[in-house]
Amino acid sequence: MKKTLLVILAYVTVVASLAVLLIAPHRVYSQVGTSVECGEIIENEFTENFETQTYLLTMASKESLDVAVEPAGDHLRTYISLFGPTGLPLLSSGFVNTPQVSSGVLSSRGTYNIAVANNTGPSAPGGIGGYKLLIGCTTRNGIVKPGDKPSPTPTPAPLPTPTVRSALPLTTTASFSGVGFPGLPPVDFSEIAPIPLDLDTPTNGALPLDNQILGFTLDAKANDVLDLSYKRKSGNLNLGIVVLSATNKVVFQASLVTSESLATRFTLPEAGLYTIGIFRISLVDPAKPQPTAFQLLAKLNAK
Repeated sequence: MKKTLLVILAYVTVVASLAVLLIAPHRVYSQVGTSVECGEIIENEFTENFETQTYLLTMASKESLDVAVEPAGDHLRTYISLFGPTGLPLLSSGFVNTPQVSSGVLSSRGTYNIAVANNTGPSAPGGIGGYKLLIGCTTRNGIVKPGDKPSPTPTPAPLPTPTVRSALPLTTTASFSGVGFPGLPPVDFSEIAPIPLDLDTPTNGALPLDNQILGFTLDAKANDVLDLSYKRKSGNLNLGIVVLSATNKVVFQASLVTSESLATRFTLPEAGLYTIGIFRISLVDPAKPQPTAFQLLAKLNAK
């Protein structure tokens, strides 16, 4: 009889533990949420138990963020979880009245997910009520404290739609017949805000499912030699890479599709600010698209 009771007790304990893990906020990841910026103070409210509220923050590599929750009173308990651009859980706070997390130096550029929950499982509801979410960042332009108005991001001059080179003639048609090659539509860089690329240093990036283009810039002189390499780290999106001159001329373009790596070297024809774009190709999407992480390495005047 005692052995039977012990077995039942052990079974109940395991089931309860699994339930907590499945419902706990560090397991709750969503690509849908409220877009926020560094320096903001967001006011929100939990109206029922077992809620998770999600915030999306775009950051660059080598930056960091600090997030805290201030409840309206003494009885609301909450929990903060931070996820990387590909959904990987990075860290989480304790289940307390005033939780806070500090990311440390971020490794990749992309959209980070901040999940705030008022529970850690069926037996640990944190109550309902209002709270403030305080978002502080250390960016490449300096420290942005909660309540500061973020420094305006310089808006690059719109680039005309680049012409994509192809060995096959591309035709503008409404649909693909199913015979031949579906082609590549124009890629519009006018809405992106590229970040400077660190030369001679591997730079990590991630293309989430809701983003189509990531851009990086570098300054070069006429006749500089660029040694450029790309490595896919994870994910299965069909990708392409393009290098555009300051006058929006295509210097290099390749369809990576599902390639794991690429290495190329070429001479830059003119002086100015070049843009390296990693973009999603709308060919045949994988059955289960996954966010794709990659690494770029650029060297000038490589021999």
